[in-house]
Amino acid sequence: MSKTRWTKRRKRLAAALFIGLAGMLLGGLLLQSAQGLRRASYDLPFRFGEQTPPGDVVLVYLDEASHQDLDQPLSQPWDRRIHAQLVEKLTREGARVIVFDILFHDENPEQDEAFAAAIQKHGNVVLAGELVRTESEVDERTSLLLATPALRRAAAGWGLAEVPIDPDGVVRRSSHWIPTDFGDKPSLSEFVRQRAAGDGPRNYDGEPWINYYGPAGSFPGYSYASVLQERQGLDGVFRDKIVIVGARLNAGLSDAGKDVFATPYLPVPIKDEDGNQSRQLTPGMEIQATLISGLLENRRIVRAGHGTELAGIVLAAFILACAASLLPPLRGILVCVVLGGGIALAGILAQLGGGFSFPWTIPAFAQTPLIAMLALGAHYRIEYSARWKLRRAFKSYMSDEQARQIDEDDVSLEPGGKEIEVTVLFSDLAGFTSMSEGLPPQALAKALIAYFESATEGILDNNGTIIKYIGDAVLATWGAPLKTDRKAGRAIDAAIQMQVAAVAR
Repeated sequence: MSKTRWTKRRKRLAAALFIGLAGMLLGGLLLQSAQGLRRASYDLPFRFGEQTPPGDVVLVYLDEASHQDLDQPLSQPWDRRIHAQLVEKLTREGARVIVFDILFHDENPEQDEAFAAAIQKHGNVVLAGELVRTESEVDERTSLLLATPALRRAAAGWGLAEVPIDPDGVVRRSSHWIPTDFGDKPSLSEFVRQRAAGDGPRNYDGEPWINYYGPAGSFPGYSYASVLQERQGLDGVFRDKIVIVGARLNAGLSDAGKDVFATPYLPVPIKDEDGNQSRQLTPGMEIQATLISGLLENRRIVRAGHGTELAGIVLAAFILACAASLLPPLRGILVCVVLGGGIALAGILAQLGGGFSFPWTIPAFAQTPLIAMLALGAHYRIEYSARWKLRRAFKSYMSDEQARQIDEDDVSLEPGGKEIEVTVLFSDLAGFTSMSEGLPPQALAKALIAYFESATEGILDNNGTIIKYIGDAVLATWGAPLKTDRKAGRAIDAAIQMQVAAVAR
């Protein structure tokens, strides 16, 4: 390996190390502070795939059509005797668990009596509660907003319908045991899981990320009125199913919670029974359906530990830096971009196929562009330095203009040859042999240097190319390797300039 090639290789290795460190620092900083990129690593895979829910959960939703068909007031709680009719209907249909994602905190003894009787007859009805937070200058207090005592006594139990919401308003995490001033209380989904599986309480680490099945509308659902009035063929639809009753389309039902949430899926068009489309967020009852199904299937998103994430960020930085810096420029940048895309693809497939999430957006969207730009700059700097050194070497044998033309590839330096017409100038010092015998070495060297300086100046001033210095002689050409006009004339001009300079000295 030539010295030049080895020098370039060392420079590229140094560039790879520097760029890798820069990519590592950026990745580490973003891992700690860029929560938006971390969330995007979780959100984006859902845009590329949906899965069919297991079929254990069916929705019955209170919508505007049901409000009109059942003649219920728009801004007041529904008559709970109608809820009693729904429970009786679902009991006859063989529903395994009935879940009301609706708050029944206002007492109405007459209506509650009928509703409680239907709940007790079924034996496995779960009611929703709400956690109310009150902040003061000193601390934060919590209270529970629950169903009326009569309904709680008749029900199998209750759970809190609260879900954690990230600062950007998206529901990504689940909390199955919710801390309150009265101790940890089960979430609605956890309590339903216990009733559906006939299992006891289960402990969970932290707040697991939700593994969504799809956007709003993924779970099978039926209009409340159509179930009561049997307008659809519902034979066997609710048998041995978990039936969640709640609101959809924010129909103005004051006791239905009116809860809609953003999820990793974009708002999607939903058709009502009349075929009208509207874009909406995901109703709370569908969030609960996702959580319940996920608990029953043990389906969740497993996040990489912090140490694993950091190691991946460091490894990605140096792999990308080596690819971009050590390979030839265009190929290196292309490989770097392809590797970044591969990391993105691996992150998407890992979450969709294996339920494993890591912050792949940091190397794919942040480290890759930075490393590619730095590597491109490093390649330019290394090549520019080499070309600058080459031009500086050429300047000893040809004019600045000729060195510039060769540097900018205006001339072919390919091996081989061709016939061209050139003018050759050969010049030496007259009487150099006898002169050298009578001069001391220092004086002789001084005379040669003066001669070569004037000869070089004369040749380069007239666009000649110095081929070599031979003892006291100089060999120069015009017309090769670069084309020159007035080849002979320029050679004569150079010779005259050399003679004038010699006489002047």
